[in-house]
Amino acid sequence: MSHSRTIWMPAAAAALALGLTACGSGDGGGSGDGGELTYEDSPLAEFFTTGEEAEFDQEAEEARYAEESARIEQLVAECMAEQGFEYTPMDSSGSVSFGPQMDEDYDAVENARQNGYGFFTWEDQAEENPEEFVDPNQDYVESMSESEQTAYYEALSGPMVEYDEDAEMETEYNWEDSGCYGSAQHQVYEVESDQAATMDVYSDPRWEELMTAMSATYEQAQSDPRMAEINEAWATCMADAGHADFATPQESMDSIMNLQNSFWEDNQDDPDYTGPTEDELATAKEQEIALATADYTCQDETDFATEQMRVQFEIEQEFVDENRAELEAFSEALAGAEQ
Repeated sequence: MSHSRTIWMPAAAAALALGLTACGSGDGGGSGDGGELTYEDSPLAEFFTTGEEAEFDQEAEEARYAEESARIEQLVAECMAEQGFEYTPMDSSGSVSFGPQMDEDYDAVENARQNGYGFFTWEDQAEENPEEFVDPNQDYVESMSESEQTAYYEALSGPMVEYDEDAEMETEYNWEDSGCYGSAQHQVYEVESDQAATMDVYSDPRWEELMTAMSATYEQAQSDPRMAEINEAWATCMADAGHADFATPQESMDSIMNLQNSFWEDNQDDPDYTGPTEDELATAKEQEIALATADYTCQDETDFATEQMRVQFEIEQEFVDENRAELEAFSEALAGAEQ
C-alpha cells in the first residue's frame, strides 16, 4: 500500500473547499492572520489525512493514472482475445494531464484575460498543443462486416442500450454489463487499486451518520448570512465594472456555459448545423474573456475565496468540537485501511 499522505474529505465539503481555493487569486499572507486560506487549513482536513507527505504531487498522480490506463488496456486486450477478437492496447502515455499546476506563480486574473472560463477558448489552447488521436484498432474494425463490428463492440463495451425518451433512464453503472472495459476497470480500480480499502471505509454504514452530518456543514455555510455579504461585495464590484446581472461568481460562469449551450439548442432541428460561425465565436470569446476577467478581478479585490473559507472553517470547527471522538475514530479506521 502507498504511504504518501492522502487528504480525504466528504464530497460536499471537499468541493466547496477546492472550489473556493480555485476561485481565489489573491496574494494574502498565511492562514489564521487575516491572509489567504486553502483547503488544507480546514479543521476537518486533519481527520482525512494520513502519512507523511502533505502536498498533492501532480506528476505522481498523472504517472499513476497513466500506469492504471496501461494496465486497463492490457486487460482489455486479454479479455478480447478470450472473446475471439484482436485488440491492440491504446497508448495514453504523455496524454494524461490534470490541468495546469496552481503554483505560487499562477495568476487567475491573467489566466482569465487569456482563456476566460475555457468554454469558447479551449480550442485555441488545443491548437497550441495539437495531439492527433489514432485508434490502432481502426483498420481491424473497418475490415469486419457490420454484424462482426456489432459483436466486437459488444465484447468491448457491452451491449448497446437503446434510448427511449419516454422511459426512465437507468443511471446505475454495472461493470458486469460493460464488456471487457467494464471488467478491466473493475479489476484495476476496485480490486488492485491502493485506494480500494480506503473506499471501503467510506462505504462502511458505521460512518454514514457522521458523513451526512459533515456534509450538512456545507449547506449550513452556504445559508450563513455572512456568505450573502461576501457575495454582495463581489456583485457590487462586478456592477461597477459593468456587469450588474450576477449575484455570485457561479452565475457569471454559468452565463457563458448557457451561451455555449444555446448555440446548439437554438439549432437542434437543423441537421446541417455544425456550430457557431466564426463571427459568433469571436463575439462569444470576447464576451467570455471580459466577463471572466471582471469576475476574477472582483474575487481578488474582495478576497472572495478567503472570506468564504473563513466562514466555512468556523462552522467546521464547531462541528469538530462537537464530534471530535467520532472523527478521531474514523481517522484511525482510515489510517488502518491505508497501511
